Order: sequence, then C-alpha cells, then structure tokens
Amino acid sequence: MTNTTKRVLSALILTPLAVALILSQNSFYVEIVLGFVSLGMAWEYQRIAFRGSVVGRFLFIASSVELYWVVLQKETFLLEAVSFFLFLSMTIHIFLGHLKEEMELGDVFYSCGSWVMGALYVSVFPACLVLIYDRPLGYQWVIFVFSCIWMTDTGAWFFGKRYGKTKLSHRMSPKKTWEGTLAGTVIGVVSGVLVWKEFSLEGNFVIVTAAALLVSVFGQVGDLFESLLKRTYGVKDSSQLIPGHGGLLDRMDSAIFAAPLLFILLRSGIL
Repeated sequence: MTNTTKRVLSALILTPLAVALILSQNSFYVEIVLGFVSLGMAWEYQRIAFRGSVVGRFLFIASSVELYWVVLQKETFLLEAVSFFLFLSMTIHIFLGHLKEEMELGDVFYSCGSWVMGALYVSVFPACLVLIYDRPLGYQWVIFVFSCIWMTDTGAWFFGKRYGKTKLSHRMSPKKTWEGTLAGTVIGVVSGVLVWKEFSLEGNFVIVTAAALLVSVFGQVGDLFESLLKRTYGVKDSSQLIPGHGGLLDRMDSAIFAAPLLFILLRSGIL
C-alpha cells in the first residue's frame, strides 16, 4: 500500500470522526479527546527534543498534561502550583542529564527553552481549542478555525504542486513554495468567511476577513515551526501513529498555533 493510499484512508476515517465530535456540542467529550491528544503530543515532543533521563522525560509528559487540565479549570492557584511543578520537573531533568554527563553545561539554557516552549506547545495551545469550544457558538468558531486551516493546506498543496516555483524556505520546508502559500491563504480566508456567513457568527465582514487571514497565516507558521523542530533534531515525522500522516504533532501543528490567536480575538471582544 502506497503512502498516498494510507494518507487518503486515514483522512477518510479521521475527518468524519473529528467533524462528528465538533458537531456533538458536548464539551466533556471534546475535553477528554483533546486531553488524550495533548498526552500524545507531549510524548511525541519529548521523543523528538529530549535526550535526557527517563525520569525527566516522564516528568515533562506528566506536567504538560497537568497544565492542560489546569488551564481548563481557570483556577489561578492551581495554575501557579502546576507552574512550580513544571519548573521543578525541568530542574530535575537538567540535573539528572548533567549528572550522567548526557548534557553539557552550555546546553542547559537551550534545554530550559525547549522544556518551557514544549509544555506551552503541547498543553496550553490545544487547551485554547477547548476554551473556544466552551464559548457561546463555540463549536461554530472551531469549525471556522479548522475550515481556514484545512482549506489553506489543501490549496497550498494543490497550487504549490502545480504552479509552485519559488521556494518558501529551503531550511524549514523545502517542498513549500510562495505560490502555494499565497494561493492557500486566499482559499483559507474565503473558506473562513463562508463559514462565518453560513452560521451568521458575530463580527463584520472586514474584521472576520482579517481574522480568517490571521488564522490562515498563524496555521502555516505552526506548520513551519513543527517542520523546523523536526529538522533541528533530524526527525522525519513526530511519530507513526497515523498511517500516511505521521504523528499527532504533524496533524495538529497548524490548529494549535492558530487556536490561541482566535481565543484572544474572541475573549477581547474583537469578534
């Protein structure tokens, strides 16, 4: 079975399940599913980025999942407690790595940055999807996000493959082109506006168009960020969990980057 066939079959199975979950309007189910997704992404991230002790890597996964649930509880005290636990876990990871001579002194600050960014990346970012979902008309805004992202990806792939000539970034993603990126962005924005109009969501045309543009752009930045992460550590896919697609990070990289942006726009009243 070719990789393309695997990719199509996986999409045919997972896409209806994702749509059904969103349309269920059941926040509890969404929290549980995204909680497992966050767990899976934490496992993939530590597998890619960390070369330290098993204890330290386990603590990263545990603290990331805790941070995901605490963000959803919206309790300041709990957030402070878990933040301390995250800092303590990071310290233990670095100490054990250096003690076993697996980490040079010069790598300590680099490892700290990877740890903190990783925890935000795999826990707080996906939690923003749940926070959007919990808002009035939240499931429709989640559809807005995924519509912008999926159509951006589809448009960028099609136009890039057919008309792409100018490389976007050889270092981060050598297959992406400016032609595909721009075409995908336009298609993503149009898709977002159509969803807004179909569901009669809040906001005027100009603001919603700008929001769709930002979601499309931030989604592509998320894709490039994950590509850079993998190239930095010499990894092709975050895992082989999804046949033909790679891992959870490979599939969720755009959505979890765009979700915090949309949540801020909704929370601030701009949308």
